[in-house]
Amino acid sequence: MTRASGRASLISGARERVECLGAFESGEEALKAIPALNPAVVLMDINLPGINGVQCVKELKDKMPKLQCLMLTVY
Repeated sequence: MTRASGRASLISGARERVECLGAFESGEEALKAIPALNPAVVLMDINLPGINGVQCVKELKDKMPKLQCLMLTVY
């Protein structure tokens, strides 16, 4: 199980009203897929391979201004 799929399982199982629409291993993958999924909230890891989570959120917010983002970090 990858880190992204592990988090997705935890979120999907948390409550009936919460559904994980996708889990991505890199910022580049997320940028390609998230706009088409049109989520209300994105849980983003700051430390992603490729572009980091901060840059990914910036680019997502440029495309989707109403998107709510939660950042995850161990720093």
